[in-house]
Amino acid sequence: MSHAIVVLHGANGGAAEVERLTAALRPFAPAVAPNLLAHGGRPIPPRFDTRDLAGDVMEELARQGLERPFVVGYSLGGYLALYLARHFPQRVRGVCAIATKVVFDAPTVKHWSYLASPARLGRPGNPRAGQLEKLHAPQDWKEVALANIRFFEELGRAPPLSNADFQAIQVPVMLVNSNRDPLVPWSETLALRKLLPRSALVMFYGLAHPMAHVPVESLALRIDAWMKGIG
Repeated sequence: MSHAIVVLHGANGGAAEVERLTAALRPFAPAVAPNLLAHGGRPIPPRFDTRDLAGDVMEELARQGLERPFVVGYSLGGYLALYLARHFPQRVRGVCAIATKVVFDAPTVKHWSYLASPARLGRPGNPRAGQLEKLHAPQDWKEVALANIRFFEELGRAPPLSNADFQAIQVPVMLVNSNRDPLVPWSETLALRKLLPRSALVMFYGLAHPMAHVPVESLALRIDAWMKGIG
């Protein structure tokens, strides 16, 4: 029987935004995409960090009876998948991190905070505000955005994964990125690959942000082949 796949969305996103990828993976294995803590209409805690998100995902796996699934994470969901591989290796069979940034220096935190700011997203003519309002209902999408900005700031102050942590990951990892993504440079993905003991690497041409640019059908085929190689 195929091992289940859990798809983790990115910051300020939701399960609905990775449904294209989740649907593309379902022909190969049972695939589910939970809404992360504070996203997709779930209650918003005053603060949350990577450990909180990981604990919440572990609880979701237990609720659904998913034993050692493959975890596929997009953007910040990929960072969370790597965190699970480092701290809960007995609970995951392998992780695939798509367009995942792992360097959270001051310029990155500032830029990501700007991208998530309600002032920017709520500008007249920006369709993102309407999308987020629908995605996070009944919660206030602006509060979700502000919670993510606080989360980015925490990542900058105390990154939960160091180079030593990446080097200690023994779970198989598949890294995926495009050749010219505006948020995650290909050079950063290459540097991460060198740190991971059991890693595969896939590149596609174009952009990897936003999710609409990701070629999910062809990527699902590559993920399926990678999973079969692990068994």
